[in-house]
Amino acid sequence: MPRRRNKKNGKIDILIPTLDEKKIRPKLMKVLRHASWVNDVIIETSKPLSRARVNGIKKCKTEWIAMFDDDVEIPENWFEKLWILALQKGVVAVSSPYLTINYDYVIMDFISRRFRSLDKRFTPTIGNVLFKRSAMIGYNPPPLFFCEDELFYRYIVKRGKWVHSKFIGAKHFYKEKDSLLSGVAQRILKFEPFYKMLMRVTTRFFTAVLASFYTHSLKTIYHFWRINVRILTGWIMGKRRALKKES
Repeated sequence: MPRRRNKKNGKIDILIPTLDEKKIRPKLMKVLRHASWVNDVIIETSKPLSRARVNGIKKCKTEWIAMFDDDVEIPENWFEKLWILALQKGVVAVSSPYLTINYDYVIMDFISRRFRSLDKRFTPTIGNVLFKRSAMIGYNPPPLFFCEDELFYRYIVKRGKWVHSKFIGAKHFYKEKDSLLSGVAQRILKFEPFYKMLMRVTTRFFTAVLASFYTHSLKTIYHFWRINVRILTGWIMGKRRALKKES
C-alpha cells in the first residue's frame, strides 16, 4: 500500500522561506498555483533562515512537505519525478539538482560530477526538496543564515535516506553571497577539521583553472579563487568567535 501524502486530500503543503514575498520567482508560484498536488502554500518571512525553516515546518500539516528557496524555478512535472523516489523504502528526503544561472557554476558543477557523482557527495541541496515532516522532529538549529543548509542536511540524513534525482529542469537564480561569512560559520560550527577544509579549498583552486578552459575566460579563475580566499580568511577569523562561544 503506497504511503499517503495527506490522509485528507492526497496533497502536500509547500514551504517557501523568504525575507520578502515579492522576491519569489513568478514562475515558481505559477507552477504551484496550477499544481493538483499542492495543499497549502506557507510563505515564511521570519529570520534568520535557519529559524524560518523551523517556523514554516511547524505550520505545515501534511506528512510530506515540499520546500523551495525563493530564487528557484521548477518544471511542472517536478513532483511526479520526485514522488516516485520518495516511495522507496527508508527515504525521508528527495531533492533535484538544479541549473545555476551562472556559466561559471554550470561548468564547475559539470567538472565536479565527473570526479564524483552527487550521490557520493555529502551535499546539501535543499533549494528544492521533498521531505518527511516527521524526520525534522526535534530540529532546533542556532539562528543562522550561512551554512544553515548544511545543518538541515546533516540532521535529516541521520534519520533516513536523502535521494538525489536526475536533473529534471529545476533552475537556481543564485545571487553571490560573501564567502567570508561562510568561512566564519564553518569554523564556529566545526563542520570538519582544518585539514579537510583545506583539502577541499585546494581542490577548488585547481578545478577553477580547469573550468577556465571551458569558459575561455580568466575571470573564472579569479571568481573561484576569490571565493576560496574569502572562505579561508573567514575560517581564520572565525577562531576568535569560536573561542568566545566556548568561553
